Amino acid sequence: MEYCYVGTYTEKGSSGIYGLAVEQGKFTGKPELLAEQVSPSYLYLNREGTILYAASEPTDGSRGMIVAYDVDPRTKALTPRNRVKAPGGGICHLAMDPSERFLFAVAYEDATVQSYPIDEKGNLTPMFCMRRHIGGGPDKSRQEKAHAHSTCITPDGRYAIVCDLGMDQLVVYDVNPASGKLKLKSEMCVPMPPGSGPRHMVFHPNGKYAYVLTEMGSSIVAFEYSAEVGLRARQEISSLEAGFRGTSCAAAIRITKAGDRIYVSNRGEESIACFSVDEDGKLWKQQSVSTHGKHPRDCSLTPQEDFLLAANQNSDHIVSFKRTEEGLQEVDICHGISMPACVLFWQQRVGERAYEKGK
Repeated sequence: MEYCYVGTYTEKGSSGIYGLAVEQGKFTGKPELLAEQVSPSYLYLNREGTILYAASEPTDGSRGMIVAYDVDPRTKALTPRNRVKAPGGGICHLAMDPSERFLFAVAYEDATVQSYPIDEKGNLTPMFCMRRHIGGGPDKSRQEKAHAHSTCITPDGRYAIVCDLGMDQLVVYDVNPASGKLKLKSEMCVPMPPGSGPRHMVFHPNGKYAYVLTEMGSSIVAFEYSAEVGLRARQEISSLEAGFRGTSCAAAIRITKAGDRIYVSNRGEESIACFSVDEDGKLWKQQSVSTHGKHPRDCSLTPQEDFLLAANQNSDHIVSFKRTEEGLQEVDICHGISMPACVLFWQQRVGERAYEKGK
């Protein structure tokens, strides 16, 4: 039995964070409301599985917020621990450094990346540092200004890389390991294809390769990474089927623990695309399957990585797929959660990616 948390947008009927039990890809029981919170659209769990951080992204322009919850490892129940107000609008993404001493939040409309120290007990403390992006891109309907969308911390913990959809740029900051202060590394920033709109980024488990998902371009750009040189682009591959002619925006990107598969969700094509990763980090398109719903905003692998869940935001359901040698095979559909935005499985990751701490 595995357990996942579902973050939602609360404008149409959801009330916050929900819990789902999953057994062999089958949803058991009904979704359970675990915590009331305004539009907790992004969730982050610490490595010990004891604290869940949830970002509020109100769609009415009101102030954003981050809430920390204690997690009961037996029941998976959530108990509010503390919260901090964001300086501006809604928070759309959260990430932590390898030491888990700092939480980095991104605000899309404000185009800011923010640093929040975490105290010894795991509590959020007031924002210590904020950096605002200024700029835009060629598509004036989406890129009229900068839109920071996510932060990815490099495996060595030295840099925070912010995907800015509005600027078509990967903005790189040096992370002060003592304070969490962010210092712009302009010489390491990476321009992306004009109008592509970089959204999310993942690193290969070996720390040598990185993959950026472009929302507007619906593509993955593969990079080589080193702390000395930074990122060097080496491949771009579409996340869509060759014959697709409609409008689609890529959303989520996930990589397996072995680094041999990457999964991407496409909103518009309404699909999950699967890519194999060779020993040199190059991607090969394997398969594209329907999510049997609308607007798959997120997808997530189970802790054992034998199943994948996709959250169809605009059709109010979550679909599960079994991972096989032939690809993804649909198993079950869970209804009853309005506007699911984020799917996060409970797991303890103590010792995972030990190279992050220099071991």
